[in-house]
Amino acid sequence: MEFDSPETVAAYEFIRETYDRNGKYAAMLPPGVESWGDSSNNEAYLAGSIGYTQNAFSVYAAAKRDNNPVFANTVLLRMPNANNGDSRDGGAVGGWLTIFKGAPNVDLAKKLALDLLDPANFTPMSAVAGGLFMPAYENLWTDELTAADPNFLIIKEQVNVPEPFIGASCPHSQPRRSTPSAPKACWNSRWAM
Repeated sequence: MEFDSPETVAAYEFIRETYDRNGKYAAMLPPGVESWGDSSNNEAYLAGSIGYTQNAFSVYAAAKRDNNPVFANTVLLRMPNANNGDSRDGGAVGGWLTIFKGAPNVDLAKKLALDLLDPANFTPMSAVAGGLFMPAYENLWTDELTAADPNFLIIKEQVNVPEPFIGASCPHSQPRRSTPSAPKACWNSRWAM
């Protein structure tokens, strides 16, 4: 990206104009928006102060869990595609189950992991987790799970993109898949941050 280009200067001018407290958009700016973090976005959305946030599923899960009035009108949206048609969805970027070297009960840990990934056990947990605990494997996307919440099918689309945007940022990584793979230094350094 070239910083001193007409496009970048125009983008910064747009941001300056949008966040100018004395400018034409001042009336739409919630108090303190200039110093917001992710939790501030969640709080503002749940309070009904803003109508859109590009955020993790935490705000969706909180609205669902707390029966917040905004939940009934909340829908998850995929990221818009880039001008060239590439997806900007991040793919499955969530957690994992780890058995550490030297763990005292490796066999029991393996059994627990497999039991957690059994659809009979996984589906009830995922169904009530508000999008925070979603399948990494195709066989876990059961009809029962997708029927639990209309937005779960959108989440499935978001995590099943063929070449996730996040994976494309690491030059030596292959697109992340829901299967075991060799460690990748690029991903390890990203998750270590």
